[in-house]
Amino acid sequence: ISLSSCNDDETIDYSPDIKGIYKGELNSFVEGDKQKYSVSSQIELSSDKANTINLVINNLSILTNAGYIDLGNIVVNNISVTPSVGELLYLATTSQKVDLGSLEDVTIEVKGLVNTTNNCIYLTINMPDTKIGDIELNFNSEAQSKSDKYDFESWTPATYKYGSTTVECREVNGFSSSNGGIAFVHASIEDFEGIPVTRGTDARNGTYAAKIETFNTHGNTLIPYITAGALFSGKYEMAGTIPSDNILLGIPYNKEPESFKGWYKYTQGSNYYEATAGRMHEATINTAMKDSCQIMAILYEVAEVADTEDDFIMLSELLTSDKIVMKAELANGGQKTQWTEFSLDFKTVSGKTYNSSKKYKLAVICSSSRNGYKYCGAPGSALYVDDFEITFK
Repeated sequence: ISLSSCNDDETIDYSPDIKGIYKGELNSFVEGDKQKYSVSSQIELSSDKANTINLVINNLSILTNAGYIDLGNIVVNNISVTPSVGELLYLATTSQKVDLGSLEDVTIEVKGLVNTTNNCIYLTINMPDTKIGDIELNFNSEAQSKSDKYDFESWTPATYKYGSTTVECREVNGFSSSNGGIAFVHASIEDFEGIPVTRGTDARNGTYAAKIETFNTHGNTLIPYITAGALFSGKYEMAGTIPSDNILLGIPYNKEPESFKGWYKYTQGSNYYEATAGRMHEATINTAMKDSCQIMAILYEVAEVADTEDDFIMLSELLTSDKIVMKAELANGGQKTQWTEFSLDFKTVSGKTYNSSKKYKLAVICSSSRNGYKYCGAPGSALYVDDFEITFK
């Protein structure tokens, strides 16, 4: 098996510095017949001592004339690394036995080069005692990204029901929304048909963006006068009569976040309503106030990562919870008629530090009304978001 992998993201000097994860597309030649196909395999290089690397090719399947053959994980340890000509490092290992799934024990030998100028890895894996023909894998890849990206292109149909009322909408993959309670609102408020979070076509990039809106839901004892849409990491659970307590923030996260980036645009509604204290279904116009959007991300500590209510922060606790360790927040969420980029650094909350031995959850929160969790905002406010990225160490 001849294999090459290109990485434009990391500088490679000597063996400890070439470790990383590499992904890509495979092109194979089986007994002279060229086969091209995409795979979920990835190369992982690790180093636990000087001038030596360990190689893992995860979940490798090859396409032959007889169909796919699953080789599982190829693990090769103690590949020596020595300087060669110029910017090249030479990789080599003596023959060793590895378990290749259905092929069981196979003798393989690894040879190759690392070009530290363009950060490309070229490996040849020979399997002389197999019945498979010569296989060449051109593995053009890049190192595992140091960020999580969300492009808002993939949406899934969702159906919410309350009694005889059914609401059809879509949810963007990777997030939850306050749409989970909209069937209850539709059933309770006559002639109301709004959906707080929808798939918008006015995208900054690609085809879709998320559109988040604030509505006048007129209110009754169980429905706020003002309902602000919310898009967030976590889940919506109709567990009580206080709407903001049904939004459970956070997903398990095992990395230290550095920054929260993305794009947004925002239109403020005309009249800003403030809810009467203790009576979310009553509100009055405050002519001195203008609505603003909320875009923020938090990292908070949990005792367990399991999806139980005790391991979540509710939206109503967003500004008061002592579990929060780091925060990245848009300071001025005022009107932006054009797509506007933001870049927010995660900052530790006073008295808190990140500890890799502890368990955390990360939550991204976006709302068309910054004070929507207090049932305040301007009907007609609309927030569009697109192309989010969270970088981590």
